[in-house]
Amino acid sequence: MRFLLLSCLVLIGLSTTQAQECDGVDHTVLAGSYYYSPSTITINAGESIAFVNEGGNHNVNGQSSTLGDAWDNPESFFLSAVGGSAEGVCIGQITLTLPGTYQYDCSIGSHAENGMIGTIIVEVVVIDGCTDVAACNYNMEATADDGTCSYVDGVCDECVDGMIIDNDSDDDGVCDGDEIPGCTDPLGCNYDSTSTDAADCIYFDTDLFLLSENDFINSFNPEGCANGYSAWNSLPVPMGQESPNSPLTLTLFPAVEDILLQNGQSILIGDLSTVQISVCGTTMNFDSGVTGFVSSEWDGMGFVHSVYGAYIVPESSLPISCPDPAACNFDPCSHPFIFDDCTYLAPAEIVGDTALISGQTYAFTYSSDEENTVEWESDCGEIAVSGDSATFVVATEVDCVICVTETDADGCEAQVCQELSVTVSDIVEPTTADWALYPNPAQGLVSVEWTGAATTFEILDAQGRIIRTAPIVSGRNVIDLDGLAPGQYFAGPQGVANWTKLQIIR
Repeated sequence: MRFLLLSCLVLIGLSTTQAQECDGVDHTVLAGSYYYSPSTITINAGESIAFVNEGGNHNVNGQSSTLGDAWDNPESFFLSAVGGSAEGVCIGQITLTLPGTYQYDCSIGSHAENGMIGTIIVEVVVIDGCTDVAACNYNMEATADDGTCSYVDGVCDECVDGMIIDNDSDDDGVCDGDEIPGCTDPLGCNYDSTSTDAADCIYFDTDLFLLSENDFINSFNPEGCANGYSAWNSLPVPMGQESPNSPLTLTLFPAVEDILLQNGQSILIGDLSTVQISVCGTTMNFDSGVTGFVSSEWDGMGFVHSVYGAYIVPESSLPISCPDPAACNFDPCSHPFIFDDCTYLAPAEIVGDTALISGQTYAFTYSSDEENTVEWESDCGEIAVSGDSATFVVATEVDCVICVTETDADGCEAQVCQELSVTVSDIVEPTTADWALYPNPAQGLVSVEWTGAATTFEILDAQGRIIRTAPIVSGRNVIDLDGLAPGQYFAGPQGVANWTKLQIIR
């Protein structure tokens, strides 16, 4: 009796404990009159199953078949019988860690014979991860290596809680804590050969000129300008930076490139387009793929490149005078873009007829300052000059030009030209006959002594227009001046180059 009572107490205590063990499990199987539900369940290895009795007295027997069937459970289990209720009473829970198929039944009475049999299928749980114990991210729970193992480099890396801490952020082989920050570009003004970690470089550090001003290049030529900086025809190539801490570069304008190309400077074009520059105090450094690393010293004006024999000069070094070779005060050393100080000899106007007839005589005037000299030239015919006027017989059948070059006392010249159209006519050969006109000045009438054959005497106004003609023969001829206003005229026999001025008075 004592044994039976003790057994009952144990069973009562087990039921209570098992009821408490059915919480927090992965799966639940219900037991009742001749059933387990679900009768077959599939779980992952290591997951827990709770068995809850909904009525009757049942156990869970996973040791050997009550019916004598052959079981091959990977591991055995057994939960003692408890009485069930509609609310459900926990029989207990099990955790199976070995994969495989498990059979179990209720070994009480004829329960198994009446179909109270269950199956548990335990599948292998695949946990991907790093399975190498030498790796920083080794996962002891991993069952399949997924190739994600990571390892420290043995130099700067650290493994902290499965994570690699990269202590060499720039991958230069020097640990971050040992880095020496500084400018690592030899072109930089603050270059530090001992630095291991790149810091900002300075490429413009001078008080000689401003980066914002224009810069010019040209061949160094002491013959053109005493200091060698013959800048009047220099080319603009302003220096600048893409960012405050980037090397200086040159801007190559398309027009400048065209000029260099026309002068056969294709190599220089490529050099100017790619060169990197720094200005450090009085030194300019050029880093070029063509000439390599070249340094030049400030000479008071600019910098002369030793390879090209050319200079680069800031505009603040150049005098403001006159860069125009056509000006009276041309200065080859001058800033090339400022012409405000240039002075010029302003030419007068050539006055005369612009529509000519071949074989006819025409006169032109040019009013210049008395102290200046005047030189006439024309491809229209042989010019006869008298003071500030010139005459010629048109000896061509094509359009021609007459030009006057005026020179002042300082040697400054100015030239003006007039294009003349020529209409073809019978060309009258110039005559060499002598003639004379008197009186001059004249009033009313003028006499013309003529030694040549009969011809026409012409009087032209100051604009070269024919305003009076009269036939003349060899000997003395009288020309009527009636109707002509007082003033200066040109007069002479047709076909004669040596015309004269005629002054008509009242």
